[in-house]
Amino acid sequence: MKTIWRATGSVSQKYGPIAGGTAALTAGALLIALLAPRAAIAEEPRAIDPETQESWLIARLQQMAGFSPVFPLDGPEDGSQSAPWRSNTEKHDLNRDGTPEYIVMGDNCGSGGCDFAVMHQQDTHWKILFSDYGDVQILETRHQGWADISVSNRLGAAEYETTEYQFNGTDYRPAICTTLSYENGDSEPTATQVSCRQR
Repeated sequence: MKTIWRATGSVSQKYGPIAGGTAALTAGALLIALLAPRAAIAEEPRAIDPETQESWLIARLQQMAGFSPVFPLDGPEDGSQSAPWRSNTEKHDLNRDGTPEYIVMGDNCGSGGCDFAVMHQQDTHWKILFSDYGDVQILETRHQGWADISVSNRLGAAEYETTEYQFNGTDYRPAICTTLSYENGDSEPTATQVSCRQR
């Protein structure tokens, strides 16, 4: 003969003598049934939406480029403003292969633009195609199937520098460099092609 005890709140209730192990097995099965659903719920993985996945990717790319990353948890939760990882990132399919390249920006910004890096996915890895400082513009012209990229930055109060990067089959290199000078309040600048700086 066996005696089964059950705790209810702070009071222990004693059930009278119950024969055999069947009652004990039934009580054990009941305990498992009560606990199993809770365990299953606790272990169920939470789905991550595509936007959040991309945001974590962008933060990782910022790290790879040497910039301070902006993680999704650092952004607004109420949707009241654009998330920070959106405002300092551009996405373009530069070689028209269906997979976008990312242009991630750094914290060093001024009147001439920001530090940036152009990131490309190669198989399962990411690489930096090139990095520079300035305002970025994707051009309609192409080389080796990749869009040309123009980068401009301010050299002085009335002088700007524009560098056109072209893809050479491996990475982007400066190809056409021009200085633009505004003199005597002219609305149209004087353009002078110069030798490109090695970068």
